[in-house]
Amino acid sequence: LKDQTDETLHANRKVIFSDGGLFHLKEDPVKPGTYYSIHTGEFGTLTSNQIVKFNGGTNVNPEQMVFTDFTPADNSDGRYRNPLPLSDGKFVATHTPTKVADQNLMKDFRLKQLSPDTSGRYVPGASLTGGINKTVSWWDPDTLRNFSGLLWELEAVEVVARVRPAAPVTPLETPERSIFTEEAVDEAALRNWMKANDLAMIVTRNQTSRDRADVTQPYNLQVPGGVKTVSPKGGKIYNISHYQVLQADQIRAYDNGPSGRRSIAQTLHEPKAKNPANPGGPAGSVKIAADGSTAAFVPARRALAWQTTDAAGNPVVRERLWVTFQPGEVRVCASCHGVNKNDQSGAPPPVNKPEALRDLLRFWKTIPK
Repeated sequence: LKDQTDETLHANRKVIFSDGGLFHLKEDPVKPGTYYSIHTGEFGTLTSNQIVKFNGGTNVNPEQMVFTDFTPADNSDGRYRNPLPLSDGKFVATHTPTKVADQNLMKDFRLKQLSPDTSGRYVPGASLTGGINKTVSWWDPDTLRNFSGLLWELEAVEVVARVRPAAPVTPLETPERSIFTEEAVDEAALRNWMKANDLAMIVTRNQTSRDRADVTQPYNLQVPGGVKTVSPKGGKIYNISHYQVLQADQIRAYDNGPSGRRSIAQTLHEPKAKNPANPGGPAGSVKIAADGSTAAFVPARRALAWQTTDAAGNPVVRERLWVTFQPGEVRVCASCHGVNKNDQSGAPPPVNKPEALRDLLRFWKTIPK
């Protein structure tokens, strides 16, 4: 992302390198919205390296999220794994004095309490357990293996009484609530119907609007005969006509490789997820309205992905993450991939009343209950 993104659009200045990422994410129970993670490579590190800290609360704009070094970036005091902030303000992590990512040398992962030094960086104290010495054996797969010595101490958890959190409630925002009111649809009744049918609803206000920093896919978009969102920098403009939903189906493999089922993306075909007809659109799709909006019923508790396509059904902007919804959930995205502050044209997030939602609610009224 760094190669494509304007550096002035975000506050963070610490590079999260491309051959790895963040592992073992933990939220601070004393300071909700403060997170700790291991910043390391994906392979050959046993997911150990330095601990980083960042702010990522629900009300923090992503452009203002900042990563800082919680432990030294040069691993001068060793490597860490499984950060664990505690409810009494203390901090525990797995640590090895080994500085390099050599799996043959990292044989002494121990639980230790970390404390700040004079620079404010956190450093490890003595082992909390003194080491756990065991003799174990196992089959691998037909050969008996044995080990005798100190075990690794990984993935510690804090055992402490907590108040059970209340289920979060996110009310619909004004644009969507207005559509429900104008169409005389009782929101609770619709949600109850979706729960009974194991369905959810996904709504986007304007599929042509994208965050100004999100330039790694087709960037300037328009609905033929409708809304258009284009960067002042210009560039090719892509037409988008349909919004295609993909569901993960467990499909058995018949090749010579490992047997079993795989989650394979298939066009939406859940019989209960009935949506308005979309003549000429690809399978599993709904029409993108002239204002750029889309709305669709989708199966709950199933991994989903989606993409916008042109009039012929060719994918334009692809979403390649699995997203899952709860029964009765109505999830609204103002823009495709969201807008942190301004979209590619410099405008703020869309606040239009999504006309596609109006069409979906009118269609819902015709479905036998």
